[in-house]
Amino acid sequence: MVVRTLAKGKEAKGKEAKSKGNASAGAADSSEDGAASGSSFTEKDLEDLKQQMDRPFEHLQREYASMQTGRAMPNLLDSVQVDLGNGANPQPLPTLAKVLAQGPLALQVSVYEAAHVNAVIKAIDNAPLGLRAEQQGKLIKVNVPRPTQESRQALVKHAKVLAEAAKTAVRGVRQGAMKRAKKDATKEELKRSEKQIEDVTAKAIAAVDSAIKAKEKELLTV
Repeated sequence: MVVRTLAKGKEAKGKEAKSKGNASAGAADSSEDGAASGSSFTEKDLEDLKQQMDRPFEHLQREYASMQTGRAMPNLLDSVQVDLGNGANPQPLPTLAKVLAQGPLALQVSVYEAAHVNAVIKAIDNAPLGLRAEQQGKLIKVNVPRPTQESRQALVKHAKVLAEAAKTAVRGVRQGAMKRAKKDATKEELKRSEKQIEDVTAKAIAAVDSAIKAKEKELLTV
C-alpha cells in the first residue's frame, strides 16, 4: 500500500511538471507570435500615411488657386478668414457670402447676413492679397488692381509662407508615424518602416517644392 501510494504521488508530480512545462512553452510560443506580428507599420498604415500627407498639399493647392494677379476671379477670396468676434473661430469667407466677378477688375461680395458685413470688409482689407473692400449698400465691391512688381513680390512671399506651413504639417504627420512604427516593432521591422515613412515624406515635400516653384513663376510672369 505504501509503495503504491508513493508511486501514485510520483506520477502525479510528473504530470504536474509536464503540464507546467507545456504551459511555459505555450506562453513562449504566444510571445514569439506576438513579436512576429507585433504592431509594426502595415500596408494599411502606409496608405493612411500617404492620405494624411496629401491633405496639406491639397490645402496648399486650394490656397494657390485663389492667388491670382490682375484677374477678378471669385475664388480670389476663398482663402480669406473672417473673424466674427465673440471668441468664435474665424470662418472662410465663402461660407458667409457669395462672390461674383464684375468685369475683369472687380468682384461683388453679397454677404448673407447684414451683421457680418463689417467683419467681411475688415477681413478682405487685412488679407495678404493687396485688396481693398468698399461697402455699397448691402453689397461689397472689391477692386482688383493691376499687379505691380511690388504686389507680385508680396504674393510670392505669402505663397512661400503657405508652402512652409504645408511642409510643417507633413513633418508633423511623419513624426506621428515614426512613433507608431516604433511600437512593439522588431529592429528589422522598424528599419523597414522608417525607410517607407521617409520615402513618403520625401515625395510629399517634393510635391510642395514643385508647387511653390510653379506658383512663383506664375506670379512673377508679366
